[in-house]
Amino acid sequence: MKIVIGRKFHKDVIKLSSDVQKKVFVLLHEIEKAGDLKKFDVTKIVGYKNYFRIRIGNYRIGYQVAEDGTLLFERVAKRDEIYKIYP
Repeated sequence: MKIVIGRKFHKDVIKLSSDVQKKVFVLLHEIEKAGDLKKFDVTKIVGYKNYFRIRIGNYRIGYQVAEDGTLLFERVAKRDEIYKIYP
């Protein structure tokens, strides 16, 4: 799968603790190798056509699926904050 990392996603990851950063990078690597996202905890964000979230413990990763199937990772934040800033 083709993955694109957004500027805000990169800034959000830098602010995280090192253990959460490692979890995020491992997840991105696994997604890149995987053929589909069925084995990950993915949920569609209600009210938006191409916006989804992936759960990592208390954190959520917000991403968008482009028309060509590219995954654009846009934000990562704690679960109580992600829905205030994304989408």
